[in-house]
Amino acid sequence: MVLIAILHILRARDLASKDHNGLSDPFCIVKFKNKVVLKTKVINESLNPSWDEKINLRNYLPEDSILVEVWDWDRFPPSDFEGQVTIPLKEYKTPSVKSLTLKLEGRGKKRDGQITGEIDVKIEILDVPEGELDKITKSENNVYGLPLEKVMIHQRNSDSVFTEPHIKTQIHVKDLKVPEFFYRLIMALRYDPFTWSEDGLFRKAGSKDRVTELRAKIDERDQSLDYTHISRDDKGDLVKLYLRQLTEPLVTSTLTPAHKSFAHSSADNTTKLSLFKPLIFGTRSRSSSTSLSSSSSSIPISEEEKQDEDNKEPGLNDDSLYLLGLLMLFCKELTMEEKTRMNGGNLATCIGPTLFPKVENMVDKDGWEVPIMCTSFMITNAEELFGYMRKDLFYEKLEKNVAKENNNTNNSSTSNTSVAAKPEEKKEEVKNEEPKKEEPKKEEP
Repeated sequence: MVLIAILHILRARDLASKDHNGLSDPFCIVKFKNKVVLKTKVINESLNPSWDEKINLRNYLPEDSILVEVWDWDRFPPSDFEGQVTIPLKEYKTPSVKSLTLKLEGRGKKRDGQITGEIDVKIEILDVPEGELDKITKSENNVYGLPLEKVMIHQRNSDSVFTEPHIKTQIHVKDLKVPEFFYRLIMALRYDPFTWSEDGLFRKAGSKDRVTELRAKIDERDQSLDYTHISRDDKGDLVKLYLRQLTEPLVTSTLTPAHKSFAHSSADNTTKLSLFKPLIFGTRSRSSSTSLSSSSSSIPISEEEKQDEDNKEPGLNDDSLYLLGLLMLFCKELTMEEKTRMNGGNLATCIGPTLFPKVENMVDKDGWEVPIMCTSFMITNAEELFGYMRKDLFYEKLEKNVAKENNNTNNSSTSNTSVAAKPEEKKEEVKNEEPKKEEPKKEEP
C-alpha cells in the first residue's frame, strides 16, 4: 500500500491588487518537503482566480505539511507576494476527503504589502494498492507545471517513436535531450514561414482558449497532435507558458552576484565568453565534442583532486542545459533574419525573465535587468556556447534563406500554418551561400 495525499487547488477570492490597473495576475506555487512540486497556470487580470489543478504527493509522513503560496506574476521579476497557507497533513485520517477555505497569511516581511483574501482547496488522503497507483497518479505524467527532471525521467522510459516531418527523420522519444513536445514546437516554429514575417515571433498573443486546449493535449501526450497546424502565435505562447510554469527556472542557483558583475563588465566579447561560461557550465571541464551525459568517472583521481572538484561550481544540470541550448540556438536564428527585425535584446525581453529565478536588485549599471542582459548575451553567442549540442538535439544548422524561400513559395497561403521545408531542394538552392559572420556587437534590450 502507498500513502497518497491529493491536493486540489480550486480558487481564490478577494486578493489584494498588486498591479497598476487595480488587478493582479495570480498563480500558485505548491511546496512539499522544501521542494516546489507544482506551479499553476497564471490567471490574467483577476482578483478572484480559478485554477482547478491537482498534485499527488506520495509517501508522506504524519509530520509533513503542504505550503501553498499565491503570487502576482509580473513580466519583470520579482513577482508580488499575495499570501500563503500551510496545510498540516497530521490533521487528516486515512482515507478522508475534506474541502477547506483558508485565509491567506503573510510572511512577516514588510515588502509583502497588503495581504487579503482566501483560497479554496480540497485535500484527499488515500492508501492505494501498488497495482492501482497508475490510475491515481495519472496527472504526474503531465509536462506543464512539473519539474523538468521528472518529465525527462518519464520520457527516458518511453518506447514511442515519431517522424519529424521537417528533417524527415524517425526519432525515438527516449533519445531526445529535451521534452518531446518542446522539441516539436521549436521545429514547427522553425519551419513556419509566419515565424519569419515582419511582425516577428512573441510579439502577438495567441488564442487563450486554443492554448488551453493544446496544453491539455500535450499533457495527455496526444500522439495525434499535429504541431505543424498550430498557429505561430499559439506555438509561441505554448513555449513561453512552459518556461513560466517550470517549478524551477532553467538558470536556477547560478543567478548569483557573478551575473551582476558580468553585466557590468565592459570587456571584449571573447573575455566575456570566458567569464560567462562558468555561470552556466560550472567550473568542471566539459568537452564540446561529446555529449554532456558522457562520464569520466572511470579515471581515478586523488583525494585532494576530489575535494577540489567538490568545491567547484557545478553549473546547470544536463536537462536544463540542453533545453536552454535549444532555445538559444533557435533565438539566434531569428536574429539572423533581417525581415523579422528581432535582435537578441528584443527576444531576451520576451523570454529572459522566465529563465532566471526572481531575485531583487538584479539590475546593471544602466538599469537593465540582469536576466535580460544575460539572455541577450546567450542569444548573441549561442553558436559559441551551445553549437556543439546540435547533433544530440537533432538540430542541424538552418540554411540561410530556407524560411524566406518557404514564405515566397507559399505567399498565396492565407492561414497561419507551418510548411515543411524540403532539405534536398534547399541544399541545391543555397549550397554556395554561407551566413556572413559578423563581428560580435553589444546589443541592448
